Amino acid sequence: MGHIKLILLLYNESKELLKQGIILEDIKDLKIIAEIRRIGNFIPNNEFSEILNLKEKMFNEINSLKLIFGVLEKNEHYL
Repeated sequence: MGHIKLILLLYNESKELLKQGIILEDIKDLKIIAEIRRIGNFIPNNEFSEILNLKEKMFNEINSLKLIFGVLEKNEHYL
């Protein structure tokens, strides 16, 4: 279940990035995308600490992208 939740979270965050004007190519270039695509092959679904690490990495990369495009709100944070 952890894999699916992470994939859905990435999907929802990506939709928000698109709404904020960030282009799809920049979203697709996030390094975390490749890691999440391989999640089923390398991380068992019950390894919650590894899934949480990926989640944290995902939000760090998303926030970096938002900073580059100037759409990160001052009080916005995750986790």
